[in-house]
Amino acid sequence: PRREAYEQLETTSVTDPLTGLYNRLHLDVNLNTLLSSSRHKGLNLSVLLIDVDHFKKINDEYGHLMGDRVLCAIATLLKEAVRECDFVGRWGGEEFLVVCPETDSKEAMTLANRIVESIQSQPLVEDIYATVSIGVAEASNNTNLTAEGVLHLADKNLYMAKSRGRNRAISMLSADSFDNALSNI
Repeated sequence: PRREAYEQLETTSVTDPLTGLYNRLHLDVNLNTLLSSSRHKGLNLSVLLIDVDHFKKINDEYGHLMGDRVLCAIATLLKEAVRECDFVGRWGGEEFLVVCPETDSKEAMTLANRIVESIQSQPLVEDIYATVSIGVAEASNNTNLTAEGVLHLADKNLYMAKSRGRNRAISMLSADSFDNALSNI
């Protein structure tokens, strides 16, 4: 019984209770570890920051319980879309994060576009459709981008996807352009 309780506690400490995905704390720890490992091995790592478009409208129109079911349906689609070595978790609210080791931005964009298409092409719960916007960022092996930096870059690309009409993935800003923008401040 003690071992079962410990295993349950361990699972609870890394899991989002609603979606069953990894929680933000676990994602943070793993992103730092994977980024360090990727840099050490000379490999790329990419992240996808995913936001459900107009989620408040879903909650307002169908209620919060149905909104929760939509988040769970998206979580299931994300788990099905990623590779076994990828980490997918709930970043907060209606945001999700996918960490893709050994993945460049081109491969990450392929995954992101597949996710956008998968989510928009079917009702998620009953007759409720949703779309997502995704910001993609790569920490290539030749940059010194920190976990915070790669997340900031993904967030900027997510904002760009939303400002360009939502329901899309964007990886326009790279670490190089980000570094250049910082040096001009």
